Amino acid sequence: MVLGHRLTGNWAYTFKGLDHEDWRYTRYRETQSPFIFQIINFFGLNMMPTVLVFAAMLPGFGLFESTEAANMLTWLGFAICISAATLQLVADTQIHRFREEHPGQYCDVGFWKHGRHPNYLGEISMWWGVWTMYASVYGLDCLILAPVAMTALFLFISIPMMEQRQLQNKPGYAEYKKKTRMLI
Repeated sequence: MVLGHRLTGNWAYTFKGLDHEDWRYTRYRETQSPFIFQIINFFGLNMMPTVLVFAAMLPGFGLFESTEAANMLTWLGFAICISAATLQLVADTQIHRFREEHPGQYCDVGFWKHGRHPNYLGEISMWWGVWTMYASVYGLDCLILAPVAMTALFLFISIPMMEQRQLQNKPGYAEYKKKTRMLI
């Protein structure tokens, strides 16, 4: 729920109108044939992330079914989730302010000084926090694949796409990339 509020708030803050299209859609629309774009759009940009988010929420659904009392591991998972949501909120706020004051530049202040993608670190941490709460009740099982899959989505798809875009559009980003870690 916290994640949904943050994403909705971030969307509302950056909403540019119904005629604005996310750069990922534009990129594929311009580089692929219309038929291939529709396949990428349906499976890659819409279906796969939706299925992964649903799978990553399975541990959360399991928590609602549990009658077990919270234990130390449950509270640790909860703390990870709250920390992750706070990290995302602060990172989003920092980058929005930076973009308003320094259009066309990469952000290297606040959390962005210590990691190139603190908002993605928060997102990844959120899924691990949900799973930690689940594991506190049910133990280690195959649902560990949920946060593993979300982590893989960010590390192997979202972050590389963003990095490629930043390298093309932000002067000096290559040097920033050399001196600043990806997540932490």
